[in-house]
Amino acid sequence: MVLFSSTYAIQGMLYLIAHPTLWAAIICPFIMVVLISLAATLGIFLVAYPAQALALIKLAHWPSWAGWLLGFFLALIESALASLIIFAAVPPAYLDVLFRKTLVLRGGPAAARIKREDAGGDIGGLGCCSACCACIKVSIWFRISIAIVTMPIHAVPVLGTAAWLGLNGMAMLWEYQQTWFNLYGTGYAKQRTWMSQNSSSYWSAGILMQFLEMLPGLNWVFCWSNAVAAALMCADFEDDGQLPGQTLAEYDASVAASSSAHLEAGNATTASAPAVLAGSTGSMPAPPAHFQAMPSSSSASPLISAPGSAPTGPFVLPGDGHVPTPPPAYTKS
Repeated sequence: MVLFSSTYAIQGMLYLIAHPTLWAAIICPFIMVVLISLAATLGIFLVAYPAQALALIKLAHWPSWAGWLLGFFLALIESALASLIIFAAVPPAYLDVLFRKTLVLRGGPAAARIKREDAGGDIGGLGCCSACCACIKVSIWFRISIAIVTMPIHAVPVLGTAAWLGLNGMAMLWEYQQTWFNLYGTGYAKQRTWMSQNSSSYWSAGILMQFLEMLPGLNWVFCWSNAVAAALMCADFEDDGQLPGQTLAEYDASVAASSSAHLEAGNATTASAPAVLAGSTGSMPAPPAHFQAMPSSSSASPLISAPGSAPTGPFVLPGDGHVPTPPPAYTKS
């Protein structure tokens, strides 16, 4: 139940530690980020560092030692920036994977929809365009505007910072839960209504989660536990019978209607199969007459007639069927 929402950040950490099956969603991108960062660092020091040092020496007429020293520090700064960009760009692509896996582990209507989606079934959610538009509105415009507009409240000691953390944490949770909203076909307008109706829960949960993601050097770790916490929050809403944009009874009715439609479509396909196989007239065509006239006896070949008898079967000579007697053999007198 969504009672102590301020503890979701802690619940996410503990749940992530207690379920090793979720670790694969973290290990894979971590290894990828490390390898990409190493490759970028090697490329910078092997290519950019000598080029920058030589440019300072030849073009800016710096002393040799100063050019190589400054080029080294520039390469360090560039490699650090490259690593920061990589660490900021790669994990979000995998946060949704961790979010979905957590929902499946918890069970419930969302887990059933995810399994059905993975199996290729129609879940009746948002289309690709609608889902992308809702995600862009939440992820970009809303979060950036909230972060900029609420900056002045930091002037109020403690309370201003807490308010800033709560507002931005609420926007962060909204972004993490986009998959959940999309599963139920909840558009942007209904998402806003949902967030306003449950603003107190999102506010209290987002304060600590946003604070943890602001810690230097640890934000990359806590973003994973926060994704798990966001999924746990969605699962608790479902346990309380609250679904975004619809009630649990409405969800059950939509699932029953969808199942009935799929069953009727399958029955119609099965009923039409014999007619398609039989052809447009509904019966198989009769074989040609000469195939019907072939003998059924296995003792004689249909192609070779017995001596002294008229040929039968499909290879009948034209005429009255009489076979002429061959002339007598020539004998020398």
